[in-house]
Amino acid sequence: MPMSFDPSTLETVIYEVEDKIATVTLNRPERMNALNTQLHQELYKVWQDVKWNEDVEVIIITGNGRGFCTGADVGEAAAARAAGQEVQRYKAVRGQRQDGEAGMPYEHEIWKPMICAINGTTAGGGLHFVWMSDFAICVPEATFLEPHVSVGRVPVREMLGMATRMPLSYVMRMAYMGTQERINAEKAERLGIVTEIVPRENLIPRAKELANMIMKNDMNCVAATKEILHRQLDLPLRDAIRWGFGLASQDWVKEGRGARAQAFVERRQGEGAKA
Repeated sequence: MPMSFDPSTLETVIYEVEDKIATVTLNRPERMNALNTQLHQELYKVWQDVKWNEDVEVIIITGNGRGFCTGADVGEAAAARAAGQEVQRYKAVRGQRQDGEAGMPYEHEIWKPMICAINGTTAGGGLHFVWMSDFAICVPEATFLEPHVSVGRVPVREMLGMATRMPLSYVMRMAYMGTQERINAEKAERLGIVTEIVPRENLIPRAKELANMIMKNDMNCVAATKEILHRQLDLPLRDAIRWGFGLASQDWVKEGRGARAQAFVERRQGEGAKA
């Protein structure tokens, strides 16, 4: 299936699809991949293509340069304030978003697995990509911080989202410390922010290796599993379980169940015969 737009027209994102894997690279290395309006608008195009493109089964999001994403571009915000204006993406947070301004994957309800490959410093709004992905890996020099309170701002979605990934006491500590404290890669792994640490040169190859391992499974079932797990965050447990069984019984989910179950049984029998 062809892409819905020409990725060569993007300036702040590098978007590549190969072997069913979409690699989305934040591409403002001179600003540590800080989020400005253009980046949000270009990511909107990417997420819409990722969602509907049948050639995409797994997504990797990473950053170019030494930073993964340091949150909102404060330079753009300062320039807007000086001109008596408001950055358009801030209106999106208050429900005044127009098409083309939703740069975060969560807002697009993408039920394809997403791996966050963290290549460096992650701060503020950059944490969105961490908790909106399904799991994350990082380089040894990666660091994590929440700077909002240090610059007179209140973190909302960042910390609420991270509370689904790490113990609440550490979320609170991270939120209250601001720029006074950073979490290094080793601690991030212990807290569950990332699932493993890999050398920088192996970051994307390892992410693709994990993506290929996922794709050995029934991708309809993987998509349904992702949707169930994410929906559960918005529902009481009993309702989530009931809703999950309903989704799991849909024809599109059950499509390859018989063939895969038979193949699994035959593979196990073959292994038993060899033993």
